[in-house]
Amino acid sequence: MDMLNQIAGFDANALRHPRKKTYGVKVGNVTVGGSAPIVVQSMTNTDTADVETTLRQTLELAEAGSEIVRWTVNVPEAAAAVPVIKKRLLDAGCNVPIIGDFHYNGHVLLTKYPECAAALDKYRINPGNVGAGQRRDEQFSTICKVAVDHGKPRLLTIAWCFRLCNLQSWRWRAGCATTRLLFRAKLRGRGI
Repeated sequence: MDMLNQIAGFDANALRHPRKKTYGVKVGNVTVGGSAPIVVQSMTNTDTADVETTLRQTLELAEAGSEIVRWTVNVPEAAAAVPVIKKRLLDAGCNVPIIGDFHYNGHVLLTKYPECAAALDKYRINPGNVGAGQRRDEQFSTICKVAVDHGKPRLLTIAWCFRLCNLQSWRWRAGCATTRLLFRAKLRGRGI
């Protein structure tokens, strides 16, 4: 931004937009949201099962200024590699928080590979990729339970909760386990 201020007639304030009020959440040693500064997050483009390549790229991203790094965790081999890579990062003096990016089978991988669940600093899930109908509720609830058990943040919005439960307008659907789980977590002050 400093370089842009040197351009004649450039108004940096015109680029600023008011931030929405959110709650800050710790992802590893980094606070995201709330009044914390915006952080740089990067995602590797490696096969996470390839320990050496993912380790090297994560170290390069952290050295380049990435404050959080995201890895794809899509197959058992990737889930098994996560704790190995995380340990090697820490041994190298790199404590950049790692987010596991899960699609479709996160509930299986996080429960079958508890070392993976423990090593990651946050789980990222796309609500549209968690299943359908009752299975979606069960699979999503499993991921949320693993997150709670491992003390990991759940960065979800209430709007996603309603979308997950296929609610129309803002009606409460008492039979939706996902809605109940998220609202209970919110009411307990654990954050979503």
